Amino acid sequence: NQELEVKVAELKIRCMENRQRDEALYETTTDEALKERLMQRLFG
Repeated sequence: NQELEVKVAELKIRCMENRQRDEALYETTTDEALKERLMQRLFG
């Protein structure tokens, strides 16, 4: 089913975008609580 494959591809792309955003946020934030949460999302 091609429609399903497209949806899966879109999800993977969105997931990658989220990860890049999280990494950028992690590198720029000084908020320790936020860093902790991002760390769990990135490496958890």
